[in-house]
Amino acid sequence: MAVKKKLEGLSVATQKTGDPLEVSQSTLKNWRRCHALYDYRYVQLIRRKKPVLQLIRGTMIGQCLDLLAQRRSNPKAPKWEAALAPFQAKYDKLFTAEKEYYGDPINEVRAIISKYEVLYANDGLNYAKVKGGDAAGGVAEYPIRVDLAPGIVFTGHIDKMPVDKQGRVWDMDHKSHKKIPQPEDRFSDLQQVLYQWAMPLSGYPKPAGVIWDYLRTKAPTVPEELKKGGLSQRQDIDTTWEVYEGEIKRLKLNPKDYKKMEGILKPRGLTDFYQRVPLPTPGAKMVENVVADAKATAIDVKQRGGADKTRSIDYTCRSCEFYNLCQTEFRGIDSSFIRKSEYEKNPEPRHIHQLEDEGE
Repeated sequence: MAVKKKLEGLSVATQKTGDPLEVSQSTLKNWRRCHALYDYRYVQLIRRKKPVLQLIRGTMIGQCLDLLAQRRSNPKAPKWEAALAPFQAKYDKLFTAEKEYYGDPINEVRAIISKYEVLYANDGLNYAKVKGGDAAGGVAEYPIRVDLAPGIVFTGHIDKMPVDKQGRVWDMDHKSHKKIPQPEDRFSDLQQVLYQWAMPLSGYPKPAGVIWDYLRTKAPTVPEELKKGGLSQRQDIDTTWEVYEGEIKRLKLNPKDYKKMEGILKPRGLTDFYQRVPLPTPGAKMVENVVADAKATAIDVKQRGGADKTRSIDYTCRSCEFYNLCQTEFRGIDSSFIRKSEYEKNPEPRHIHQLEDEGE
C-alpha cells in the first residue's frame, strides 16, 4: 500500500525540493518527442477539454478487463458489466443530438468484452493475486517503482500478472486499437522492456516475458442488406463470420447462399479483432541498452525539465493535443482565449504518467 500511495501522491510539477523526480515511459517518450509538449503536460499540468464520452473506450475496456480478471480469481467479485454503469449514467444524461454524434460506445464496448470473455474463458491462465511487491489487493494495476538514477525514480503499473500452467509469471499488457498493430510496431514500444526489468526490482517474480493482449475498438461491420434482398457479399468486409451469420439468421435467409462468405470469413476467425502475442523477455543486452537510454533521458529531464520548452516542429504536430495552443503562442498571439475555451487543468495529475494506450 505504501508504494501505491507514493505513486499517486506526486506529479512532476508538484514535487517538493528534495523529493525524487518520478518519471515513467510516458514522461520519457514525451520529453524525447518535444520539450514544449512535456512542459504543457507535466509542468503546466493542462490537457485539452474532452467531451464526456470521447476517447474513453480504452478506459472502459480497461476497467471491464480488471473486473473480469478479478472475477476469474474470485467468483463473488462484481461482474465486468458493473464497470460500465457510471459511463451509462453519463450517457443517459446526454441530449439526443449528442447521442447521435457519439454513437453507442457503451454497447460497442459491451460487445467487445462479451466476445473477449468467451474467447479467453479457458486460456489456461491463473489471475489470482501475484505475491511480492506492495500490490495491496486485487489482480490488476500492480505498481512499479524503481530507482533509475540518483534522485530519479521510474514508476509505472503492470496491467496483469497471470500465471500459466507451468507456473511462470507473465507481464500482460492490454492494448486497445482501432486496428491491431503490425509485428514491427512492437519493436518501438519499449515500455514493456522497462517493466520486465523493473518487476523483480520492485519485489515481483521475474517474468517469463510479455503477453501483448490486443483488442480492437472497432466492432465487426454488420453486412449491408441489399435493396434487391439478401446480404452484401463484399470479400473485403471487415467483420467476423459470427456477425455475418447472425444477420443471415435475423433476416431468415438461406445459409447455403452464403457458403462463399463462410469460406472467406471463417479462416480469419477473430484474429482481426483479438490477438494475444506472447514474447519472451528480451536479451540482457537489449534490456541494458533500453535502461541506459531511459536513464540518460531521465537525467536530461531532471536537469532541464520545466526550463527547456523547445518546440520540435514537424509533420506530427497536427496530432498533438496542444497543437492549437502551441501554434498560437509560437506566433506571439494572445493565447488566453484558447487556453480558457479549449484547455483545462488536469483534474487527476497523478495519472499523467500513464501512456495513452487506446490507439484511437
